[in-house]
Amino acid sequence: MDKIKKIGKKVVPYVAAALMSLSLYAKADGASLPIYDDTKNVVVELKQSEEESRIRTARSEIDSLLIEYDTGIKEANDSFNENIADGLYDLKEQESDCQKYSKLNDLTKKIREIGSDHNLEEYKEYKMLEGESELYSLLRENLFGFDLGTPSLERKLKDDGIDVDVKGDKSLPEDMTSLSPFFLIVLLGGLRSLKDSINSL
Repeated sequence: MDKIKKIGKKVVPYVAAALMSLSLYAKADGASLPIYDDTKNVVVELKQSEEESRIRTARSEIDSLLIEYDTGIKEANDSFNENIADGLYDLKEQESDCQKYSKLNDLTKKIREIGSDHNLEEYKEYKMLEGESELYSLLRENLFGFDLGTPSLERKLKDDGIDVDVKGDKSLPEDMTSLSPFFLIVLLGGLRSLKDSINSL
């Protein structure tokens, strides 16, 4: 027992010294570094300046895209009205107009991306106006989907008070009654699914 006490007396000073060393290290580790307030201010101002510069660059890029969009939307709408003015909207005219609206749609995507990247709220949800967006959707449906019977675009034009013959994709047989009932059901089901997929793009 006396031997254990003697060992304890010898060990205790080393343990105490080790604990004191750890305590001093912890205090040193938690201490503030000798950074001047002027240095902090310089760094803060530098970061703010960099962020303001990025935002200015982003807004400048968006302004250029908006100018391109405004010019493009007028050109697309003028072309659409000119093409339907004779009461006939053929596939070539539709393809040309669809390309114009597709480019405008891409521009709005770029504007939204820049707005999101730089937290510019007013541009995060930027889109084509509802009328132009619906026209673009109907053009894609008629050109790349399967709009059987009277094209949806033609029906929409009539609803808006103008009677225009809208040409559709003639790759499908005109006389659908020549197909067997089973094949017709399968075909129509597949076409409808494909049409929904295209319209969801």
